[in-house]
Amino acid sequence: MRKTKSDMKVICRFIQQVRGDQRDVQSIPPDELDEHLREFVSQARKKDGQEYEPESLKAFIHSLERHLRTYNYNGSVLRDAAFVGTRTAMNARLQELRAISRTTAVPKSLSVEHAAHLFNSGLLGTDSPQALLNTLWFFNRVHFCVRGTSRHKSLTWGQFQVLTNIDGSEFLQFSQCPGADERRYYLPASNSYSELPIDALEVFKIYTNLRPIECRQPYHPFYLSVDTAWEQGGAWFKSFGAGVHILAKIPKSLGIKVAGSSGETAEDQGSQLGSPLGRTSPAREDSTTGCCQAGDMEDIDEEEDMAVDMSRH
Repeated sequence: MRKTKSDMKVICRFIQQVRGDQRDVQSIPPDELDEHLREFVSQARKKDGQEYEPESLKAFIHSLERHLRTYNYNGSVLRDAAFVGTRTAMNARLQELRAISRTTAVPKSLSVEHAAHLFNSGLLGTDSPQALLNTLWFFNRVHFCVRGTSRHKSLTWGQFQVLTNIDGSEFLQFSQCPGADERRYYLPASNSYSELPIDALEVFKIYTNLRPIECRQPYHPFYLSVDTAWEQGGAWFKSFGAGVHILAKIPKSLGIKVAGSSGETAEDQGSQLGSPLGRTSPAREDSTTGCCQAGDMEDIDEEEDMAVDMSRH
């Protein structure tokens, strides 16, 4: 079947190039294949960086099931407990893709037009440490939906990572909570903010090079305090985190109205802004920790959802 062969080429290329496993897919044990497929479901994009339609993503797994069946593979991706991770990740991804299509309009203070004005005024950019921090804050808000001063303050360096896509292009991964599986992804030039002078990946790389070497461990705070020595050609940042009061000033300086002492903006209290290119599990943000909690899964289809539930008992 032509569709099955086409889908399998994509899956195999991902497993070989991204996951580094050169074995034939039908030769990979179920527990290892489940790990590969969970990452595939999370990271799979079209060649142009755009998201797959929900039905297209589902089709990959069904094509894989047919392929494995022809080789009498010892396991079913759609039914067996060994692949509950894949099915859970798929259900989460489908929920997210459907939610993306229902995303509401971006508030004016977070729009591309407003961001362009902020770049022109120098409030956003890479010409100074504060402008760089402002830009990181803005991109974390619009691409990764980080809301509120306390949430920004809690971010750590290890939650961000530059990874390589199937086609060799780089993208930025953000983990919602340290060590958790909920992630969002940023791919350059595949969203409306690509019109700006610089993208989030470039900003992150610049920030990486300007951070003190001793502040690049996963547990170090993401936002660092500005070092006044930069004006004389010295270091841009100190080796400790920016204070809450510094971070709370950022949205105000960018013209994003602060609604309360927590640093939460008026937009934060309204409809949630979902990045058109990021991903996360279908989750709700915990108001006390800022972390995400798993929501209800949507079914790949009714029978597959039952397989997920049964595997838990």
